[in-house]
Amino acid sequence: MPFLARALKRLGISLYYDPAEDPGRATNRTLLVLFLLLVLAPFVFTLNREQGCLALAGHELPVTCASKRWFDRDCPGCGMSRSFVALVQLDLRESLRWNRVGPLLYFFCVFQVGFRAWALRQKAERFSEAVGRKIHYLGWAVIGMLLANWLVGAIFLNGSNGS
Repeated sequence: MPFLARALKRLGISLYYDPAEDPGRATNRTLLVLFLLLVLAPFVFTLNREQGCLALAGHELPVTCASKRWFDRDCPGCGMSRSFVALVQLDLRESLRWNRVGPLLYFFCVFQVGFRAWALRQKAERFSEAVGRKIHYLGWAVIGMLLANWLVGAIFLNGSNGS
């Protein structure tokens, strides 16, 4: 096993799919709640498109990205909240402006809500190895797209995740 895979394994992160470590009901419940929150939260925020600020109940939220604040550089997730809010307001162009991977990640979260609900309804504690393997690598593909988007922005677009 390569060094990176072993190091991640010590942190509890599996780089490769291992059917023996299939998530149990508690993991699926936790992930269902987390992804459901990510899918529903954008509906309670408003987006000031001119200033790029999010607001909740009329109160502007501060920028919380440490990378943006300390280094004046976007991180892979910069603009994701604004992208999600613009997307649920049916403004795809604005969503892509804030983060080019935002709409894809939002739909990945929607997919995860359905998948985790389905997994909890199954009588067996585990789902098939083929399904587990696909979901595992789909998650890694999404992470790879976030990082690739960030690198493209950092190298070619002066640090911007949006177009």
